[in-house]
This record gives sequence, C-alpha cells and structure tokens, in this order.
Amino acid sequence: MAGLTTSGAPLNDADLQLLSSRQAIGQDAQGAPFGADKRIAAAEHGPAAQPGATGGDQLTNPNLHYGTQWDDGRGGGQADAHVMPHPAAAPEAATPMVDSPSIQPLASAAAAELAGEGTGGWGGDAGGAPAARPGEPTMSTGPLGSSTLEPGVEPGLVSPGEITAAGPTPQGAAAAPAGSPASLIAPQESGLAPGSNSSAPVITSGDGAQASVSLAENTADVATITASDGDAGARLTYAIAGGADAALFSINPETGHLVFKSAPDFERPADVDGDNIYHVTVQVSDGIHTDTQALAVSVTNLQDEAPTGAAMSGGVIGENSAAGTVVGTVTGTDPDAGAVLSYSIVGGDGDTYQIDAATGVVSLKAGARLDFEADAADSITVRVTDQTGLTVDQTFDIKVADVNEAPTGATMSGGVIAENSAAGTVVGTVTGTDADAGDTLSYQIVGGDADTYEIDASTGVVSVKEGAKLDHETDAADSITVRVTDQTGLTVDQTFDIKVADVNEAPTGA
Repeated sequence: MAGLTTSGAPLNDADLQLLSSRQAIGQDAQGAPFGADKRIAAAEHGPAAQPGATGGDQLTNPNLHYGTQWDDGRGGGQADAHVMPHPAAAPEAATPMVDSPSIQPLASAAAAELAGEGTGGWGGDAGGAPAARPGEPTMSTGPLGSSTLEPGVEPGLVSPGEITAAGPTPQGAAAAPAGSPASLIAPQESGLAPGSNSSAPVITSGDGAQASVSLAENTADVATITASDGDAGARLTYAIAGGADAALFSINPETGHLVFKSAPDFERPADVDGDNIYHVTVQVSDGIHTDTQALAVSVTNLQDEAPTGAAMSGGVIGENSAAGTVVGTVTGTDPDAGAVLSYSIVGGDGDTYQIDAATGVVSLKAGARLDFEADAADSITVRVTDQTGLTVDQTFDIKVADVNEAPTGATMSGGVIAENSAAGTVVGTVTGTDADAGDTLSYQIVGGDADTYEIDASTGVVSVKEGAKLDHETDAADSITVRVTDQTGLTVDQTFDIKVADVNEAPTGA
C-alpha cells in the first residue's frame, strides 16, 4: 500500500469525516431491485492527527480507508476498503463488482489489483479476492467528485484537502508518480433521490405492535404479515425478530408468510408455557427502518383423535340380583378435551347385561338370572364412540359374587319303624339341601309327631323318643316336619312320613 500525503491544510481524524449519505439502487442476481443507505466514512479509520503536516509530507499511518454500511433488505453489514491510487489511465466510468450482501473486508492487495485493472471501487469475497464474477449482485458506481479538493469546496467530502499517493505504486497498477491524485470511489446517486428513504415501514396486518391469531391444531399456516411504506419503490422484507417461541416458526422474507416449522398438536403443546399460546415477534424492514409486531398464536383443539380406552368402576354383582341392579359405570378416555362419548355392549355376556348409552352405567337385564354356583365369572365388551364416530373397544370382567342362600329342602332315608320299637330306635336320617357349597346345616322337628320322634341337630338322625309307644294297630302312619337351618339362620321346612310296621304279637288272653 502506498503511503499517503496531504496538500493544503493538515489532515487528521476531524478532517476525514462522514461523507454525505448516498441513496443507491442496484439489482441482485435475480434482477430484483434493492435499496441501500451508503454511508462512506473515514473518521474511525483515518490517519492520526499530525500537526504541522504540509503538502508533500508522507503520513506514517498507511491504513487510511473508508467504510461502507449498507442494508439490502436481507440483513446489513459493514465493509471496509482502502483508499487506492489512481491507475495511470483510469476508465471514465468505473464499474466495480459487489460480492454479495455479506461483503467481506477487502484486503489491500485486492484493492490494488482492482485499481491496477482500472475497475475501481470495492468488494471482495471472504478470501479478499476481487468480486468480479458474472451473476453476482452488481452496483454501478463512479467517482464522488474531484480528487483534488480546494479549500472551502465540498464536492462530497466534508473537509478540504488533497489526498495524494506517495511512494511506490502497488503491484499491478501502472506507474504513478508521487503526488498523483487518488480517488474515493463511492456509489453514484441513482434511483432513489438522497434522503427519499425517510419513511419507516408499518405492519398493517393485525392490531399494531401486538396482535393475536387463533388457529386449529395440526395447521402449519399462521398468517401472512403485511406492511406499507411511504417511500415509493421501497422493498420490504420480513424476518422473525424474537419471542419466547420464535424457534418454532419460520417466515418467508419476501411474502411475509409466517408458518409453524411443525404443525402444533393441542394435546401435546410445544410452547414454552405449555398453554397452547405461542409467542413470536415479526419484523419488517425497508433496508433502513423497521417495524415489529408481537404475535400471540393460540392453538385450538380439534376433535380429531379416537377414544383411547375406558375404565369401569364396580364390576361385582351378587348372584340372584334383581333386574336393573347396577354392576358399575364405564368411563371412556379421549385425548380431545370436551369429547362427547357414547357406550354400547358389542360382545361378551350381552344377553345378561345392558349399558346406558349416555352415562355408561352397566346393569342387569330383565329376565337374567345370576347364579354364583353355576357361573361366577362374566364379561362384557364395551364400545366407546366419540361424536365424530371414532371408537375404541374395551373388555371388562364382571364377578358374580356368592350370596348365602337358604336351604332348599331335605330328604330322609329309612322312614319305616316297627311297632313296639324301643326308645332310640333309628327311623332314618334327614339330609338338608343347600345351594351354598360347604354350608353347615342343623336340624329340628318343628311339627307332626314331635312327641314320638326326635332328631339329632347335627346329623339329622331321627329316632324314637324316650317313653313313646308305637302301635301299628292304633296308628300305622306318623309324620314329622323337620326344619333345616344354615349357619346364617336361613331355613327350610320339610315334612316326612313315617310308617309304623306291623309286628306279630303274642295273644293277650283267652
């Protein structure tokens, strides 16, 4: 890089201040226009103040360069370019290439190469190579005024003074003697007039700075953000600028179409608060100015999922229960909040049980008889249906509980006794009948010829009482009524006939 000298007044940081703001228009590789506010400055990076420097003096700071700040609507940036000595024969119209919206700082060697080739301007890729490739975004530029500045003259540079090259010319540039003028190449004024990008864009969709959107679950499309700008020809771009749930959204920078990256599921909320309200902030930019809007996107429920199962309370019923006796209540499960469910029995012992379609209450059907001893285990298959017709089937076991039942009767073996039998002679044995297996039964004579016969309470053995006299000739037929009692006190009475048999007796006289 050649050294730099000044002529006229000493040159210091204050001398090299901000160049006038330049509004520029260009086209990207697709031919779409973009606007930029080009601010060309040297104050931050200019030569250090050197009091007393006069014409022909060489400044020791070789890093004089100007910077550009721009925003093409896709995100701005800053690039620096060194002041370059004029080539020996510079073209009248220089047309430098700008690499991309993310311009990298241009190395001095690349700047010299551009200058030596007569292309002028700035621009370079990440490696500092000149950006003169076809198809890249371009911008036409030209000199921003004379390279020889007289005191009091302001062709674009705020401070007067002449910037001149001193020392060897960089490699690749034609020979230029010390004192040759150097040009600052800046965007030419074209397209928008200076200062015309004065209006900020305003988001017109929604309700200003804050807005709300409601959409059904399983829907990715959220909204299309719209905006207006008072500057004719302004190109607006959209971006996501923040919000607690910003990572779940994406937006089309050209159309403002805002979408969920993955459609939300009401039953499985992914927002930070877990309340199905997603927060995102969107931004619109015209390249210089921006406007933002905070969106609260509420996701509503759809009845789109089938019932997942059911449970039944109860499930036990006593044998011999009457028709209508409640067995239990089936309650369906559905992920959709507010789902309306109905119930029907579609399998199992559907001829024994019934279910209320609205409440899920299961009860005993009319005419059905439950007998623990015959069938202690039943089952039903219940279908749960939501209001959209989606279903799930669930099978439930029903236990028929044993209920103590009264003895149902009794039988007596024997039943014949000879007349004149002695006390204690066995007539027969009564055996009670009880449906409940294992019941303990007891016996007693409660009617008939109870003064003639007695019964063992535990065994049911019937015998002749002490003092009783059996005479076939006077009473050949007796009877007793035996009461059979189980351990809970339930009873049954049974009557048995007893035959008094004739026995040959000796003559009693003559």
